[in-house]
Amino acid sequence: MSRSTSSNSTEHNYPLTNGQGLVEYAIILVLVGLVVAGSLLILGPSVGNIFSNVLAYLQGSAIATTPNTPTPTPQNCDPCYPTICLPPPPPMPTPDLDCADIPYRNFVVVCNPDPYRFDGGRDGWGCEQ
Repeated sequence: MSRSTSSNSTEHNYPLTNGQGLVEYAIILVLVGLVVAGSLLILGPSVGNIFSNVLAYLQGSAIATTPNTPTPTPQNCDPCYPTICLPPPPPMPTPDLDCADIPYRNFVVVCNPDPYRFDGGRDGWGCEQ
């Protein structure tokens, strides 16, 4: 009895591709993670302020308490304080303006660093009491 030593006809010479799909998914997940992390770095403070405003609204507190004064024109207002109107600070050195010097409390601060240093806790809220 002689045995034939012919090769199996179903074998193919493909390169090793086991796990290739898993590696592709891992690369996609890493890229998505980098995009999300970059977006949070750029948009983090403003998103945090939005969540803080929503939380304050749900708790029933006012976002900014202002006295009954006429609404100032927006071109005179510092964009770091969107819910109130304060004049933009002059060029350096920044004047020392304290919470006692203004009539506003618990207002949103969107700039970091805060030009007038009202947001001592760096949590997006100025003149908290």
